[in-house]
Amino acid sequence: MGKDIWLVGGADLVAQFIEHNLIDEYHISIIPVVLGRGIPLSKGASLEKSQSVKLDTVKSYPNSVVQVIYHR
Repeated sequence: MGKDIWLVGGADLVAQFIEHNLIDEYHISIIPVVLGRGIPLSKGASLEKSQSVKLDTVKSYPNSVVQVIYHR
């Protein structure tokens, strides 16, 4: 399989990659805006599967954005 692929997409795309066990690192950015409804990180059948992840890095930026990196 490919190496060093950056996947950016919606919940449907993420769900397909999770379903095939193809994601080994998650970069999640938290943007400090309170929304009435958000966009799910993943949806569909993949939510039935649990994946263990370990926290690798947490970085905060001057604009209050926080990036969290997890490894599977």
